[in-house]
Amino acid sequence: MTAVHQLLVGASPGDAVTEFALAIRKGLRAAHGRSEMYAFHRDPVLHTDVLPADHESIGDHSVDDILIYHSSIGQPETVQVLDAWRGRIVMYFHNIVPFEYFYPYDPYWASLLALGRMEVTVLRDRAVLTVANSEYSADDLRAVGYDDIHIIPPVSSLYRLRDAVPTPSTLVHLEEHMTYPMILYVGQLLPQKRVDMLIDALHISRTYLGLRPTLMLAGPGRLGRFESLLKNKVRELALPGVHFTGHKNAEDLAALFRHATFLVTASDWESYCVPLVEAMSLGVPIIARATTVVPETLGGAGLQLPADSGAALMAEAFARVANDDELRLSLAESSTARFAELEKLDPVGDFIAAIGSVQ
Repeated sequence: MTAVHQLLVGASPGDAVTEFALAIRKGLRAAHGRSEMYAFHRDPVLHTDVLPADHESIGDHSVDDILIYHSSIGQPETVQVLDAWRGRIVMYFHNIVPFEYFYPYDPYWASLLALGRMEVTVLRDRAVLTVANSEYSADDLRAVGYDDIHIIPPVSSLYRLRDAVPTPSTLVHLEEHMTYPMILYVGQLLPQKRVDMLIDALHISRTYLGLRPTLMLAGPGRLGRFESLLKNKVRELALPGVHFTGHKNAEDLAALFRHATFLVTASDWESYCVPLVEAMSLGVPIIARATTVVPETLGGAGLQLPADSGAALMAEAFARVANDDELRLSLAESSTARFAELEKLDPVGDFIAAIGSVQ
C-alpha cells in the first residue's frame, strides 16, 4: 500500500505550517494508513510526534510512495534528502518571505530564505503535484515556470477558535485591566509583519487622537534582535498599554479575540494570513493594509487600507473604528459574511483528494 509522508523544515506548536501538516497527517492516516511527519528542526514538545528528517529515520520506501514537501524556508539538507527519495514528490508551497526583511537582523536566516527560493526552482521538474496556499503564491510559482497549480488554503480547522472555550481567568483579566479600545494583533513578531508600524500608530492615536487603547501583541518572537527592537521602541516612546503575550493556546486566543475591539494587521507581506480567518470566524472587525494576499483572503471584509499606507493613516483607522458603533457593526457583519463563504471550503479534504489523484 502506498505510504504518504510529509517533510517540513521546522515543526513547532502553533505554527500555521505545522498545524496544517498535522491535520493533513490525520486525514492521510485515515485514508492511507501509514503516514509520518519529518522535520529538520523540531520543538521539544513535538519530539515524540514528529520524526527527525534524515536518511536513517525516513528509512526504506518504494517508488510508489509519496513525500509531501512543505516549502516555506530553505534548509541545506533539503535537496540531499529529496534527491535520495526514490518515490514521488508533492510540493505544498506556503511561499517564502523575501530575504531582504531578515538580512538586517539575522543574515543566516536571510540566507535560508534565499536558499528556499532556489529549492523551489530545483523542484519544478520533480514534483508530480504542486499545491499553493493562495493565488498570490501560485503567481510566484508561475513566474518560475510552474503550471497546473492547485490552490488550497492552509487552514487546519475553520472552527478552531470558534469551538474553543475561552479561558475564564483570561476573560476576567481582560475585562478588569484592559482599556478600550483593545486592539489585537495575532502572529509572529517578524520584520515583514510591521508590528513596529502598529506601535507607531498606537503612539499617534494616544498623542493626537484622544484614544487610550490597549495593544495586545499575541505571538512568539522567533527573531531576538527584532523583538528587542520592538520592546525598546515601546520604552523609548514611554507608551503604556502594549502587551507582548508570547505564544497563546487556542483557549487564550479565543478569549483575546472575543474581547478585542478589532483585529489589526499592518503586514507588508503575507502569503496566507490565518489570523484573519480566525477573526472572521468569530465576527471580529478587522483593519488591514491591503498588501500581497490580504485582499484575496478578506474578500470584501474588513476596513482595508491602501497598501502604501503608513502609521498615521493606521492611527486614524483605529480612532474611526473605535468611535463609530455603526462602522464596527458593519465591519463585524462583513467578517461574518466572508466567513460564510470560506465555510464552503474543506482544505484538508481537498488536499487528501489531490493526493489521491496521483495514486
